[in-house]
Amino acid sequence: MLKVFLLYIFLLIVPCVILGQHTLGISSGISIDINNNGKFKQVPLTVEWVPGKSKKGGFIIQTTFALPLNNKSYDSAYTISSGLSPAVAVQKDIKNFWFSGSTGARFLIPIRATTDVVIDFFPLGISQQIFKINYKNYNNTDYEVINPDVNLNRWGYVCSLGIGYLRDNFVGKITFQTPLAASEGRYKLSYRLNAPMQITIGYLFKLTKTKQQ
Repeated sequence: MLKVFLLYIFLLIVPCVILGQHTLGISSGISIDINNNGKFKQVPLTVEWVPGKSKKGGFIIQTTFALPLNNKSYDSAYTISSGLSPAVAVQKDIKNFWFSGSTGARFLIPIRATTDVVIDFFPLGISQQIFKINYKNYNNTDYEVINPDVNLNRWGYVCSLGIGYLRDNFVGKITFQTPLAASEGRYKLSYRLNAPMQITIGYLFKLTKTKQQ
């Protein structure tokens, strides 16, 4: 699935490079998982490419890598050994990484001479989500966590919508992405797949191809 998507992106990029002018944007901010009530947060790095030149918008390719901020919670571990407390609190750290690559359309609605409302719609995207679980600070020889959370690595299709503003070359945007169209695990976990809401600011670089004399 990933190879097919990358080939699809490549076939779209080649004709875009041949065009005269295109825009490359880089942005970052904060990502909050609204599918888990804000339980997981990340720092996203987004790169976007808008080929061609149009005052009303155009085609857009966007990729985002999101690095996790630590999430700490506690589970209970139990023992049947005599002389020990029957249950203890165990620290559980969960890190949620994610990546997405999407193709879609950008619409620009002018409101001032140098300011536009930006609407990005991505009907097709592919995303990877990784959950890494670490139980620590307890006696795992005598105690056991019942039905512990497990590491998860999933690929799936997503779609997303971004709304923001563009002033000169600076862009600020809120982007909502659906959860993966994939199963979560073999048994019930304490978390669901991430549906990130990103709040980002960035800068757009105008790239113009020089004509041969």
